[in-house]
Amino acid sequence: MDEWQTVLSDHFRRYPLMQMEDFIKLTYQSVFGPRHLHAVPDETAIKEYLLAELQEALPPSLELPLVEDIGGGYRRVSLDAVRRGKISIDNLTSAFLQSMTASAVFDERSVCRFKNRIEALLNLIRDGVIPLPFAASRAFVDQFMEQGIRPIHHSGTYRQNYDPQYRVVSADFISDLR
Repeated sequence: MDEWQTVLSDHFRRYPLMQMEDFIKLTYQSVFGPRHLHAVPDETAIKEYLLAELQEALPPSLELPLVEDIGGGYRRVSLDAVRRGKISIDNLTSAFLQSMTASAVFDERSVCRFKNRIEALLNLIRDGVIPLPFAASRAFVDQFMEQGIRPIHHSGTYRQNYDPQYRVVSADFISDLR
């Protein structure tokens, strides 16, 4: 299993209710990072949004990791890391902003990488490593691609069961907080 297949398998083991849109979101983030969240990065707006999200957040989960490798040199940093005092709001804001400005651009190379990762995902589904229905998964991917590669939200199932609260940052701008 290559690095990307390991990332996919690890996430599915950790989040067994993942749907195709969750895998596509993971794939998108691993290729394009967090650039899509704001057209023009503004540190003050990023910090204010982070503070608001922290106020609405559920209590920290001791079961989920503070930092997750998502491939492509990116990590998901749980907001629990801030709540537990492992990283300051200012440091997470800074790492997120730097990651946004350093993220991959939408070009032929990055689009090809995205498509290759989606095909690797579909191969894992076809081979039964990730037990989602292959035909429905392929149809979901085809429809997604017809509408253009873009960021999407987590599925309702994923949000209800895992309450995803994180920031995608480049590993270059964040230390290991485990």
